[in-house]
Amino acid sequence: VLRGHTEYRAILQCTTQSGSCIETSGSGTEPVAIEYLVLDGTKSMVPCLRAFRPAGASGSVTGGAPILFRSVTVQHLHGADAAIVSEASPLTFQQCEFVNMSVHTLIHIQYNDNFRWQDGSIYSMCSPSNVYLPLVLKHITIENVQGWDVVWGENKQPLVAKVNGTSLVRVIQTNDLSSRE
Repeated sequence: VLRGHTEYRAILQCTTQSGSCIETSGSGTEPVAIEYLVLDGTKSMVPCLRAFRPAGASGSVTGGAPILFRSVTVQHLHGADAAIVSEASPLTFQQCEFVNMSVHTLIHIQYNDNFRWQDGSIYSMCSPSNVYLPLVLKHITIENVQGWDVVWGENKQPLVAKVNGTSLVRVIQTNDLSSRE
């Protein structure tokens, strides 16, 4: 758990010019929590966070630990990459903000490019008979941001949707991702 104070968030200022500000990898099934922080990219042009495949194995069929962002602000990042990149971990954002950014993509999700999400969850907090979605966004604020919101392999991963309002939405998608309605 990487956690700031709930009332006065700590600011992690990225100053690196290569790689990414925070790098994580691992094949655990317990979630990694990043809470109540401000990730500031004022002095950098690289991703704020990159979740690598376990042991850096390209094309790995093992997922990384899920990463949960709660009340995190990502701000002042201007660069040609994504603000957050996940090669192997599902991501959940709850009550997060993206502010004053000019990036190629806010979130580049590659989890499930090589994993069989249809086989059910491998994570301890989710029953194996259920699916752990690669990306969940809940109560997100995006202000003064230029770039794509989310990039993902649309023919390899479940649907990603942004829903405004509180009305019920039903999405039907086949297991092979060939159709959606």
